[in-house]
Amino acid sequence: MSANKAEISVKTGDPLFDRFYDIVKDILLQNQVSFEIDGENRHGYRMPDRRGISLQTLPDIMHATRYFDGRARTVLQHFAETQALNGRVFNYFYHSQEPHGLSYVHNPRQPDAEYRFVTAVFLAWQASGDDEWLLRMLPAVEQALSYAMTRPWRWCDPWGVIKRPLGIDTWDFAARTKKKSARQGGDTIWGAMPGDNSGYYAAIMHLAKICRHVGWFGKAEYWQDRAQTLKLHTNELCWNGRFYAHFVPIAKMEIPDFDFTRQLCMSNLLAITRGLASGEAARLIIDEYRSRSKSAEAGREWFSIDPPFPIGVFADNAPPPGAYANGGLMPFVGGQLALAGLENGFENYGAQTLRAYATTLAETGESWLWTLPDGSLPDESMPWPQNRHDGWGSSSMLRAFVEGLCGIRDQGCLFDDVVLAPRWLAAGIRRAEVRVQYHAGKSVTYRYQFQPRTNTISLSVAAPSRLQISLLLPEKSLPLTLSLNGDRIKFSERRTGESMYVEFEMMQDGDIVLKLQPDPDA
Repeated sequence: MSANKAEISVKTGDPLFDRFYDIVKDILLQNQVSFEIDGENRHGYRMPDRRGISLQTLPDIMHATRYFDGRARTVLQHFAETQALNGRVFNYFYHSQEPHGLSYVHNPRQPDAEYRFVTAVFLAWQASGDDEWLLRMLPAVEQALSYAMTRPWRWCDPWGVIKRPLGIDTWDFAARTKKKSARQGGDTIWGAMPGDNSGYYAAIMHLAKICRHVGWFGKAEYWQDRAQTLKLHTNELCWNGRFYAHFVPIAKMEIPDFDFTRQLCMSNLLAITRGLASGEAARLIIDEYRSRSKSAEAGREWFSIDPPFPIGVFADNAPPPGAYANGGLMPFVGGQLALAGLENGFENYGAQTLRAYATTLAETGESWLWTLPDGSLPDESMPWPQNRHDGWGSSSMLRAFVEGLCGIRDQGCLFDDVVLAPRWLAAGIRRAEVRVQYHAGKSVTYRYQFQPRTNTISLSVAAPSRLQISLLLPEKSLPLTLSLNGDRIKFSERRTGESMYVEFEMMQDGDIVLKLQPDPDA
């Protein structure tokens, strides 16, 4: 294999997982779009309901495309080139008159473009290691965050959080007030939505990490403090004891005959995968999804929001209950649920979610943007977006597969600081050979084997630098001894929910053998 050819290779003997990456990659390649702008090709991947490139899905899709395509930097550079002087970033751009005209869109109802831009820049740098490009992008990154956290139509001073008009989670459907749509001049219902704030929390943490990397330690500390303050305010405001409230209005708001405080929105899962919620809060959220799965028509709790809004809350273009953003089932949500489960003590649940999706993927080669609550496909006459080759949802599932099940999470750049936590036992798999490589050429490779006859876990690893190893133990077993390249080493134990992990650090490639003993209390 050439040095710059990207690859994800998984060999387990289970075709559902061994072919997973290849099928998702094929879906993504069907979503490619290119623009010739100022003599340079800007290449990216469109969101399901747009002809162009949108920041609404770009960072999510980059979690998959960065393994085989390194051209995201040209698109992000164009978003920076078209950034307003005050730091505002366009939401998306597209061909208005093929193939020459270009249109740029800024949506004032969605305060997410800036944090998604910052996150996408971080992901592009993480997979490329291009420090020169990163330094050129840093002014645009800082201006974007400063814009969002200072403008009165973005920032809520009394609460210290990002605000937005009432919609459905991250979407921009206009709420009706005084029998009119807010888009038509009605009063705007302002409030806080947890997904915006978890997005900004993650983006600010990315910026703090970048600042430390380039030696701007004062700025790194400043942004780190801003992130922690935002996290504190969001949790105080939006957490209801079991999950995050979908929307916390600034002024009193009522929907006749509907309790919107019960709404479980997909931003709850994003709060986990973005690091805003962890520990007991993360497990409570996942438990809420598991409990609601019992009444789910299709047995899949991948709903965009539950319960959905009744008809009449939003403008006439909004979907009815059970459709699209208003309660439809989405693989994007399923992928976030799988990742959250795998990393927070619900490993079997997360693996089952991935297997359910992988089964459909293998049988059809299709990934639909959304389905109705009973699992059926929507009628083609429905006006809301649909796509059988959905790169947004399939990328979310691939991220859960790579980071959650294969267990390779890059905490630095070019795999120079990796958490390696293979969770194959949760999927009933005892042997796996895994290689995950960025387009730039850096990779992590390992061979994993659990041998129940000898009660040992073996792991051979090759990676660029520092590794934090976290080995999931079989049920009803305890660690006995651990060796690296034949030498006994110390380890710690960590319990997450009902799951036990053995953890240690290694600074070199090596062969690991973990010997187990039965739990005497089992």
